[in-house]
Amino acid sequence: MAVPPDLLERIAGLSEAREGVRQAVERVMAAQQPDSDPITKIEALSLLDGATERWLEQSQQVETELLELARNDEPEPDANISTATDSVERLWGISLIHLAVSADLAKISSIDSLENEDDPVSVAGPPPAVQQPSAIAAIVDDGPAGAQIGGALATPAHEADEADDLAVDAPELTPPAEEVLRELVHRASECTCKVLVGTLPIPSAHVIFDNVTPLLKAALGATPDAISTAAEKIARTVTRLAILVLGRVRAVVDAVIPGTFDFVKEQLIEASQDHGAEHILTPVVRPVVARLLDEQGCAVVISQKRWDRRKGAPEPDNKAAFRKILKHNKRWVSRPVPFAASTVLRPLWHLSWSGVPAAPIAACLLLAWTIFLTGDELDIEGWPFPNFYRPGLLTLA
Repeated sequence: MAVPPDLLERIAGLSEAREGVRQAVERVMAAQQPDSDPITKIEALSLLDGATERWLEQSQQVETELLELARNDEPEPDANISTATDSVERLWGISLIHLAVSADLAKISSIDSLENEDDPVSVAGPPPAVQQPSAIAAIVDDGPAGAQIGGALATPAHEADEADDLAVDAPELTPPAEEVLRELVHRASECTCKVLVGTLPIPSAHVIFDNVTPLLKAALGATPDAISTAAEKIARTVTRLAILVLGRVRAVVDAVIPGTFDFVKEQLIEASQDHGAEHILTPVVRPVVARLLDEQGCAVVISQKRWDRRKGAPEPDNKAAFRKILKHNKRWVSRPVPFAASTVLRPLWHLSWSGVPAAPIAACLLLAWTIFLTGDELDIEGWPFPNFYRPGLLTLA
């Protein structure tokens, strides 16, 4: 059983509140241009407050129900997809939109500097990110130039799987378990690299770990309570709204996988710096991600199962299930995370709380979900992989 149809309908209905935020941001952004239709700071804040509060209120109702479904999940041997899998993946999809909302709000945070509420927002000058496309639009866009989260959230899982089979880039053959393992670890390492490189305000092909790790370690200390407290202390500003939305993602991560930030800090960030080379490159990061996802241990399990079958155990036909794992990973990890790294992180350098820039906080959230979802699809046992995705690769191999 997947997410119930009535809840799926309400998830799809979030698009109206989401578009309300995007349109409010675009209205304020347009008003910051010279010779534009003017609006004052107080008018802009009222517009943004209303749109953001509607988005947070409606999305929280859905998130609460999805979390409840994930926690109360029971075995469903004949289901096309488990309720827990479907619920957690959609929680992540909503979180990606939260990150995009935060990024788009951050683009217009310069109006916070206006001293008088009656000042036209054009006095703050054009936003520095005016030429950048909407992060919300990029994340939800269902075309090849988008992360396609909008369609993934609104479509039943089995229909999305069927659509992926018809896509122009659908693989012709399903590889054996060993190849699926290597592909999932490769995708996770690619996503990790893109997030680490995107963490810096000025992208570069030669990012070094020493420039990134201090920022990420500081961001990993940003607990949900600390983020909420910081937002409460900030006066009515765009910065406050962006931090509130960002805090929602942190709270959901902790609700789904408690302690994941500690895991990311100790096993990924510090290990990448200590055991890698100087620069952030895929060949450097991949061994760290492979160890984190226990690629070697997974390969041993797959090999042992194959050996057991040679002694008389039947050969299972799991090609369709392997294919489904790759499709779900692409839909929720390997396609949207690079989009988020390139569209969300840079605008979030325009705001911070308690001296910690928001961009590294968002980067840590992307890293946490990348590792968690991939590990769950692999069927790794033990914390922080709580076995939502069933059956995973090792069970099927």
